[in-house]
Amino acid sequence: MVYILIDTDILIDVANEDLTAITRLADDAKKAVLSVSIITVMELIVGCRNKSELQKLNHFLS
Repeated sequence: MVYILIDTDILIDVANEDLTAITRLADDAKKAVLSVSIITVMELIVGCRNKSELQKLNHFLS
């Protein structure tokens, strides 16, 4: 089984509805299991400005 580790920048682009990033992840998901490191998760959490953004992030990552 092949795994692809997704970088913080790509996830931010997807959250901002960047079509290039969305298409790339969709294509990669057909070929491999997408994964996110705990470091990336922590970077995204630190970027949240309030609890609402944190809840959206948790939903996005799930």
